[in-house]
Amino acid sequence: MNTPLVSIICLSYNQSDFIVEALNSLIQQDYTNIQIVYLDNQSADDSYVKGLQILNRSGCNFVSHQFPKNVGIPKALNFALKELVAGEYVSMLAADDWLELFAIREKVVLSQANPELGIITAYGTIFYEDTNSFSPIDVRIFKKGNVYGDLLKRNFIFSMGILIKKEVYDKIGYYNENCTIEDWEFSLRATKFFEIGLVERNHFFYRQHSSNYSKGSHKYFSDCILILKQHSDHPNSRIGLKWITIAYKNWLIKNGNQISDLKEFRKLMRVTLTDIMTYFKFWFRIKKSNLGNRQ
Repeated sequence: MNTPLVSIICLSYNQSDFIVEALNSLIQQDYTNIQIVYLDNQSADDSYVKGLQILNRSGCNFVSHQFPKNVGIPKALNFALKELVAGEYVSMLAADDWLELFAIREKVVLSQANPELGIITAYGTIFYEDTNSFSPIDVRIFKKGNVYGDLLKRNFIFSMGILIKKEVYDKIGYYNENCTIEDWEFSLRATKFFEIGLVERNHFFYRQHSSNYSKGSHKYFSDCILILKQHSDHPNSRIGLKWITIAYKNWLIKNGNQISDLKEFRKLMRVTLTDIMTYFKFWFRIKKSNLGNRQ
């Protein structure tokens, strides 16, 4: 088997409690031709110092950079891709997650055997830090091959330990620095040109804890809607829009938001008659729920 260099980007931000486990899972990979690209988004704790100590002691191939301020995830990734990454393949890992020790090797093997694949993913598990419990992600959500249409319905490509050919970036460009869901936006662009490979085995552990739960925001949901509108020529974008609408509604209700908070949502939805009807259905559901809560 050929052993091309794989650059793994690990980005930390106030993750001192988890950085040891994350970096050790990269250092101990049974695929040895690895470059670790360690970035820190100006952590307030000792994440960066602790990470450098681990890497220096290991003797592994690594480069590092600490930003003078928190520049956000997509801008940090783009900096690494343009300035630091040397590999033929790119992988990534948040500093509070970790990988199985065979994760990189098995993805490289699949990629080498199937040159048409641009991105390789695998099964994963959620680890709930607060309860110290594991929950495998339902394997039925994962897809392979030409997945562009399916990806418009929901995002099932997890960034933890993903393997991306460098040529994918050469073809479609880098991450959208103005988007809060840069991984989904990137994957949608990529899958219009490249097939996806899937290793049907657990490769990553996604840690959920009090400081990283996805709480949602108007910006998050508006980005989801804008992404789907960029792909409105595909009928599945309507399906995705439906589910984002429901998720947005639930988030507004859960957080005690009122009908007046839908102004930004309405601006985004006023594009086609179908979109406007979706908005009104959404509005009436919220109104009915609010009336029910008052009784």
